[in-house]
Amino acid sequence: MALFLSPPSLTLFTILSSITSVFLWIWSGVDVQRVLSAAAGPGASVAEEPDSDMKKDVETLIAEERADIILKYATGRQGGVQVHPWEDGDFSIYKVVDRLGFMHEKELPLPSAQEEKLKQQELERAEKWLKMVKKWDKYKRSEKLVKRVYKGIPAQLRGQAWALMLEVEKIRRENPGKYQRMKEQALVYSSEIKQIDLDINRTFRKHVMFMERFGVKQQSLFYVLAAYSVYNTEVSYCQGMSQIAAILLMFMNEEDAFWGLTQLLTDHKHAMHGFFVPGFPKLQRFQSHHDQILSKLLPKLKRHMDREQMSTGIYSTKWFMQCFIERTPFSLTLRLWDIFILEGEKLLTAMSYTILKVHRKRLMRMSLEELRDFLQERISVSLSHSDDIIIEQLQGAMSELRKRKLDLPPPGKAEELPLRPLGQDPPVCLSLTDRLWPVLLSLPLQTRAPPKTPWSLCPPRTRSSSTAPPWPRPKSPPSQDRRRTSPLQTPDSPGLSPLPSARLKCPVLGSQPQRRDFRSGPTGAGSLGLWASSSVGLVLCLSLDHEQPGAGSRAQEREQRLREQQQRRQLDARSGSWFHEDLLQSLPRLPELEEFPWSAHELRQLVRRVCGWDAFSGDAVRRLSALLRNPVIRIAREAQRLSAVHRRCTRMEAQSAVRIVLNRNLSEQCVAAAVRAVSLHCMSGDTRARSKSTRCGLVLSVGRFFRWMVDTRVSVRVREYAAVYLTACTERLAEEIVVRALHAARENHEPGPVSAARLDFTVDLDPELWSPLQEHAPLLSGRNAHGDLVSRAMHLLYRPQPAPSAPSANHTPVSWSPDALHTLYYFVSAPQTDHLLSANMTLTKDRASSLLPPLSSWLHIALVFSEHRRSAVVDTDDVRQASRVLLHQDCEPRLLR
Repeated sequence: MALFLSPPSLTLFTILSSITSVFLWIWSGVDVQRVLSAAAGPGASVAEEPDSDMKKDVETLIAEERADIILKYATGRQGGVQVHPWEDGDFSIYKVVDRLGFMHEKELPLPSAQEEKLKQQELERAEKWLKMVKKWDKYKRSEKLVKRVYKGIPAQLRGQAWALMLEVEKIRRENPGKYQRMKEQALVYSSEIKQIDLDINRTFRKHVMFMERFGVKQQSLFYVLAAYSVYNTEVSYCQGMSQIAAILLMFMNEEDAFWGLTQLLTDHKHAMHGFFVPGFPKLQRFQSHHDQILSKLLPKLKRHMDREQMSTGIYSTKWFMQCFIERTPFSLTLRLWDIFILEGEKLLTAMSYTILKVHRKRLMRMSLEELRDFLQERISVSLSHSDDIIIEQLQGAMSELRKRKLDLPPPGKAEELPLRPLGQDPPVCLSLTDRLWPVLLSLPLQTRAPPKTPWSLCPPRTRSSSTAPPWPRPKSPPSQDRRRTSPLQTPDSPGLSPLPSARLKCPVLGSQPQRRDFRSGPTGAGSLGLWASSSVGLVLCLSLDHEQPGAGSRAQEREQRLREQQQRRQLDARSGSWFHEDLLQSLPRLPELEEFPWSAHELRQLVRRVCGWDAFSGDAVRRLSALLRNPVIRIAREAQRLSAVHRRCTRMEAQSAVRIVLNRNLSEQCVAAAVRAVSLHCMSGDTRARSKSTRCGLVLSVGRFFRWMVDTRVSVRVREYAAVYLTACTERLAEEIVVRALHAARENHEPGPVSAARLDFTVDLDPELWSPLQEHAPLLSGRNAHGDLVSRAMHLLYRPQPAPSAPSANHTPVSWSPDALHTLYYFVSAPQTDHLLSANMTLTKDRASSLLPPLSSWLHIALVFSEHRRSAVVDTDDVRQASRVLLHQDCEPRLLR
């Protein structure tokens, strides 16, 4: 019958025969190899045992693919055919992703006629750009290039155009294999790995390229940032660089993005190095120039913003450091980056002026909170005009600033460009523990009692030369005379530095005349171990190459590099270039409050909400205002100390500061009130109709507290939720004072409103309120007897958590390091009394006060410091910080580990 069929009918007959064979196999269990052989047709064979090493020809692959498709249709979904998500017609990602790659919660509408017109216009521009890219040498300095860049680079060619304007290919040819070496070195030497990982996790997570955790683009972003952290050691890595590298990776491959980031930070046209180097010199220069532009061209708006205390640093930091990323709509951000890569830093001053000029009438009617909300949040969603109109306004602003010679700020200093060579191979770095561990194991162990004073736990102040180290010195060839001038290397020990003997000063107890030598004495091994454990951050850097006699410049460079490397590892990674004196200058003492961050009217409203009208007299309200001053100052000072490392005050610093200053009961109440206020703020929908305080359910003004925290320089950057936390805690503390004073008055049957005298009397008799409301008075002590310190307070060594219904893994005891227990033992070793007359007066020479607080207070505050560091181990620094708080010794604001 097949002989009388036409060719199309023959093909159909072959397909039907194949499908029939498949059904027969399903029904009767025929071998699948026979089905595939029949479906492949004549001339094709399917081997029963295919050899994986043999390459299949094209015809065999086509035949197998054909048979696989037929088998899927024969089996169907009910037969268990696997379907990829992208094969499903209802695959949601196609319907919620816009043309820029960002995902939305709801399905996007169909493109409008205007959007279709823009797509067609972009296709026409892409053809023109394709011709221009092929003849780049002809167009790279032409006016036609400038005009087309201002119109917008098509997305298909944006990466290629950026690479050409940044001369990526040129710098890559000059450094063959450099990027790969930097990647390999970063995995060993980079100290910014953790911070890079944290920032990648919150970088453009709604974009399809970065939405998958540890996806392909997140991997590329990690390698680019890690490689640059060792390529440019002056900047290393700073927050904000991840968004810049991510935008480059949207249009470039991994290596091109790395060299593009390098050009943006190091070339003279862009010079973003000065924005990210410690101290941020270029950011300060551009913000000062921005103030000058506003004073000359927008004086009314400048006066209005000054009255509202809206400083330039509040809204312009991300404008300048990231070129308006996340501060303008993303479509406009890409066009601004097109112009920025072409024109350079002149775009930053012009665009910042353009935004304020276009919206100046709206800004004149806004308060401080509305200004912050508009310039930081709402403006990033939608502007008042389209992208084309904003670019036209930008061109006009550039022309206006150029005529007035305000298009660029005054020239910057040399520190805004890299001073050290880029991409240098780092020296071999061995940790102190790795070098000393074999030596410590070889020394005899000596048991000794805990030290009476924790001098060995305090950081050394000065170091002096001393005798040779206790380990054997490596012998150097007698024919070579190597004189080391580095502080880490001596002529006696080319590779290792001697252990220091120094005059030490405890930050709590003051300077001591004793001179300790860590190498000598009856407890030399124990002292050596203490010194090694207190110097975890110190590393010994050994250079691979050796100096030659007469190479003075090379020796100086190596010495400077070693000294800077030591400082970076001793201090925090982000503030590694700070000296101790610089840190003291950067954290000025908080001034006493000349005017409170609350008004008398707000306090009267607060009292009325708690106990109604006429419950408090006017004098009592004014006295309450004066009493609240001291805890607010102390909380702000502790928040300032905790913010010193990362130079920003967030809600975590504010929460820890409250728990440090207030006792456990009051602090938990205040933190709960703050969490409630933040939750209400997050759940409030409309951000323009109501103020921040109303959205948080607070009476005191959040904006006024925020201005006070900025004016008193609690930190370089103060987050909004930190102000919410401080406001809510202050309000809850005031409510607690009012409730306790009113309760005491009602118990004594006192008629009339509560007076100021009754308020003071209530505070004096309440131990929970008396301590935080005093300025700097010593606390009453509890009765501590001699005995086992840990076993007596074991019930206090657990983190305060609500009692679970079942045993929880989080309810675990906190570990206390031996050094921390020795330090705590020193402070509470003597028996204490409950009143002044029978106090142990022999402690006055050693301690700041003869009266010590109870043991529970020491444990509570030390635990708060360890929890703020996110550590499960309480160390000696936590105990010393607790002594500073409890003994009221306002010592230097040191960096906390």
